[in-house]
Amino acid sequence: MVCHKLTREQSEGRSRKANALAKARGYKSSQRNQDLLDWSIFITNIPDNKVSIKHIATIYRTRWQIELLFKLYKSHFKIENLKGRGDSSRILCELYAKLCGIIIFHSISNYMISKIPHEVSATKAFLEFRRRIKELSLALKKSINKLKNFFKDLRIAWSNFCLKDKYRKTKKSTLYSLKLINIP
Repeated sequence: MVCHKLTREQSEGRSRKANALAKARGYKSSQRNQDLLDWSIFITNIPDNKVSIKHIATIYRTRWQIELLFKLYKSHFKIENLKGRGDSSRILCELYAKLCGIIIFHSISNYMISKIPHEVSATKAFLEFRRRIKELSLALKKSINKLKNFFKDLRIAWSNFCLKDKYRKTKKSTLYSLKLINIP
């Protein structure tokens, strides 16, 4: 178990969020809970001499981002909702199609987002991509120029409408934090 005492500003931020949530749900946050908000507690099997606590925190944030990505795919691709009742080949075909859709979106978004100077919200980008999927299908049937124009328009839309919230401009992204880690 690795424990890290937060700065006063971080503790106050957590406390504000916890109190707002408690108030919205109609209860008061206990003193024990308030005291625990001053700490980041991680459980890991990585030896102390291998990785610093700062790196462990970054790894946990990264893991959380992966969980959010899986949640995005589960929620918006609706993998659990398969319509091929009883017919195993139809179920597999639908599942493969959804997984291919995830790979296509992820590949396009990884490339396109690297060209955008600000952080893009994966959820907002996916919703915009899904809204334009018919346009992509038509571009694929026409010409390479139509496809280039589709991706150019998609990049512009993502740049304008799919950015993460403004408060993120002051906070380092998980990807940026990962680039800073140098684990032996």
